[in-house]
Amino acid sequence: MIEKNKCIVIENSDLDGDINRLYRTIIANPDKFFLLSTDLDLPLFKMFDKIAKNVEDTSELTSARIAYEIDFDLETQLIIGESDNSQTVAKLSDLLELLEYNDDMMLARDDYHVVIDDSEVDRNVPNDQNIASKSVSKLFQQAIFLHLDLDIKCKSEISKALIKERFRQNYQVLRAQIDKQKNFLSEKMDRGELGEFSAPRVKNMLESFDKMIEEFEKARYRPIRIAAMGTKKAGKSVVINSILKKDYAPTSSQLPTPNTIRYIPVDKDSMLVLEYKGKQMTFVDAKNLRDYIGKEFEEAQSKTGEGSGLEDMVIYYPSDELTGFEIWDTPGPNFAGAGEEHHKIAEECIRNADICIFVMNYSNHLTDDEVEFLQKIRDYFELNDKFYSLFITVNRIDEIYASEDEKSVNRAIDYIRGRLEDLNYKNITMFATSALQSFYLDAVLKQIEEDGIELDEKDGKPLLNNSILGKLGKNHSDQISKTRRIFLKNAINNLEEFLGIEEPTVDVLDAFSGIPQLKRHALYIGYEKVDSEIINSVISKCEMQFAMIKNSFQISELMRLSEEDRARLGELKAIVSRLRDHVSKIVRDISSPTDRDIEKKIRKEIQASVENLKSQALRDSPARYRAAVNNGTVTESDLEQLSRGIRTENIKKIFKNVSDSVIAINNRSAESSVKMIGDIGGNIAAMVEGKIQRAQVQIQDAIENAKRESEVDGSTIVSEFIKQFEVPQFPTSLSQVSYISKNLTEGTNIDGLKKLAATSTGVRQESRTRIVTRKRESRGILEDIQSFFGRQFYEDVEENYSVAVEFKSPAKFKENILKKLESDIERDIEASHRQMENEIQDEVDKIILDIDQQCRDIGDSYSSLFSSFADDIDIVMGETSKHEEMLNADIALFEEIRKNLEPFFADWYNILGKKVGA
Repeated sequence: MIEKNKCIVIENSDLDGDINRLYRTIIANPDKFFLLSTDLDLPLFKMFDKIAKNVEDTSELTSARIAYEIDFDLETQLIIGESDNSQTVAKLSDLLELLEYNDDMMLARDDYHVVIDDSEVDRNVPNDQNIASKSVSKLFQQAIFLHLDLDIKCKSEISKALIKERFRQNYQVLRAQIDKQKNFLSEKMDRGELGEFSAPRVKNMLESFDKMIEEFEKARYRPIRIAAMGTKKAGKSVVINSILKKDYAPTSSQLPTPNTIRYIPVDKDSMLVLEYKGKQMTFVDAKNLRDYIGKEFEEAQSKTGEGSGLEDMVIYYPSDELTGFEIWDTPGPNFAGAGEEHHKIAEECIRNADICIFVMNYSNHLTDDEVEFLQKIRDYFELNDKFYSLFITVNRIDEIYASEDEKSVNRAIDYIRGRLEDLNYKNITMFATSALQSFYLDAVLKQIEEDGIELDEKDGKPLLNNSILGKLGKNHSDQISKTRRIFLKNAINNLEEFLGIEEPTVDVLDAFSGIPQLKRHALYIGYEKVDSEIINSVISKCEMQFAMIKNSFQISELMRLSEEDRARLGELKAIVSRLRDHVSKIVRDISSPTDRDIEKKIRKEIQASVENLKSQALRDSPARYRAAVNNGTVTESDLEQLSRGIRTENIKKIFKNVSDSVIAINNRSAESSVKMIGDIGGNIAAMVEGKIQRAQVQIQDAIENAKRESEVDGSTIVSEFIKQFEVPQFPTSLSQVSYISKNLTEGTNIDGLKKLAATSTGVRQESRTRIVTRKRESRGILEDIQSFFGRQFYEDVEENYSVAVEFKSPAKFKENILKKLESDIERDIEASHRQMENEIQDEVDKIILDIDQQCRDIGDSYSSLFSSFADDIDIVMGETSKHEEMLNADIALFEEIRKNLEPFFADWYNILGKKVGA
């Protein structure tokens, strides 16, 4: 063992030697973390098992904080608070040594930041590109094992993340400021107070504010999309309620979710609305909504098989967060009414979601249903590059304390991780949660606040104990409140008895529910996805509008210039004109970011990729459609009716199965096509972003040169005017492309089927009987005498004979159908892939056009900034005494406007981390 101040690293020799000694060391050091050495080729759960085989009582292992040692692949630093000081750590044990803990072995402060330096990662190399995200995921998993609530980020995310975070925090304030300033300017316009000079500028300001409002709305209405999946009774609905902190969904184990329910955030002042069966229903609170949905669930539960599912529901819930969560609660694959449609629901969720949370039940995890489901959807995750956003949460983990087995949560989680790796779910982040503990805690705290009950404190943190719960019980004796209090009492007792945490605080209770960590990581992954699509672009575009508004006030500075400086305005204008011309040349390069050669290359890539998809489809299709035909039921009666033009149910079913098989093949190609579009769009965007970044550097260099040029003559006008510009990002956000083969939906043309049925005949020998008259021997004395005198005797007898009969042959029909389908399906696949190629190209063309337009907008905005300043110089230079009087009146009004706008400027500078006037 390698013993450090705050942790102990377990090595091979510790497990090969005296196991009792290792166990004694673990239980003797409850204030230390234990890490399995990187050289130790043994999973954590097997280490627990090995100790259990050699030790009679392992109960004290339950409270041990054990995880894996990690060697950091990329340079990793610890930053505390807002300090610029950082300490480099080479492995997890080094990091643990630098952190401070309270008596409960929780972090003593909440401002630790772990930064993984990904600046040297090559974004064009897939393995390098994934190394940073894997490093974050691996470290985050150990933090989960050790119950450490750490902020873990890549270096490339830090500066942008700070701006985004401030933007989120100040969203409502900024939005209110924009409305206030817009109303102020509108009043000035309406009163006719503006002169010839100021009116167009104020009008431009109003237009800028309108553009800001439009961008702000984009940020507000792009929620993080979470798909919750799992088998029934796993607790998906409780996890969702815990994330939303509202009990919208019924959570009874007798009422599994029989449909897909989407929770969509709307403005905090909006009503709670359910969209269902083509209607919109408004509810006064969550309870009324939950009761209504519960009745619908009960009705579905009373049915079985066909019709036991419900139509999908959409719940619009008020949210005061910037983006909120759009959550998809899906039916489990083992719900009676889910049927074969379930994997299609899962596929849609995986494709559209930013995050997928798969919920398991601790007491009954990795059942046959779950394993089969995970095997089915694995390809969807891989195809859509969504493994990074898949979380597994083992819910109802509190039940571990009610069993007589080993009670180590880490052992249970690590064991399940091992099982999942066998299913090719590798490097998945796993959580252990008690969603009820988090949800009940939140509900009880709200009751305590409403009742005015004061909480005790421990180390400055609020404390929830049995005494407080007893006081609450006197005020609330209903069954629901009692259930929640008893659950929390048990949770407190479990932490004290099994984990040795005396008097757990509210924070500890919440942390050990696992929900805060799940939510933190969901926010981290989700916001990265959402921000890359929306917030970066919103901030950048708003910054450009902000600069235009701010620059409008520079004319008042020009008007205050001394006579000496005014005389040199011509020199200043010359500098600005040269700067404007230089910037125009720079932005010209980004105004047309894609050229013919690139487009030709992309077209060839698309053609080659679709050709490969088509070849794969043609290889895979025969086995599928042959199975659909050969496994189908066809009788002679079916063929008899079909030859008369009547399509029977058996025939319909065969062709539906054939159609489904081809649709599945085509949709498989379509899924790859959607990914292809995203990859091509991402590559184009990355190329253009590189051009924009280089242009931004060139523009800044040009500005600095202009500043130096002006300062040679002692003028600081240019340096005071030109500010640092934020260049917008260009993430591609594509609508999903859907391809469905329609050619075979109703089967082959009915006239062709009639002909096939009529000609699908065979010949068989059938045995038949007939009556024939045959000569016979005499019988008895009388006939013998008659026979002697020449009489002959005859009789009628049955005779068997064989005859060849033509009949309608189901086998021949299937054979003929397969021959016909071979060419039909090949034609269908050819056609669908041609359509696919055209649609992919169309989508890529749209991406190129969109990016080109955004680049032109950026170029125009830069040109407009410098042109406006040059125009203002002309105005000041060309003023007459009469003109000057008018300008001075407008300048005074401009000063009033600027003063009114100062709070808005201050808030905006705060978001960007700039100093006022910088």
